Amino acid sequence: FPVSYLSRLPVPPNDRLEELLNQMMPREARNLGLVGSARIQVQVEADGRVRVLRVLSEDHEGFGRACQEAVRRGGPWGPGLDREGDGAATVIPFRCTFI
Repeated sequence: FPVSYLSRLPVPPNDRLEELLNQMMPREARNLGLVGSARIQVQVEADGRVRVLRVLSEDHEGFGRACQEAVRRGGPWGPGLDREGDGAATVIPFRCTFI
């Protein structure tokens, strides 16, 4: 479904993702004290399963791959809901922040 059709956007498993982002941050970026973000495109199925499609942008080399891996390992999301309140598959951009 297009995002405009949803009554609620997909909801990531925030607590788990924050922990994974910290673990996945590229070692070189951490050693250099770099901060930044990456944007990826994900497909969230009606049952909450997520599939990473591609990196859209990254502030530093390796942030995109780290974001993809964290989302893959993060577990199911709260699915987007259609106008009737049923789970709906959709494709959305998602931003990972590395601090």
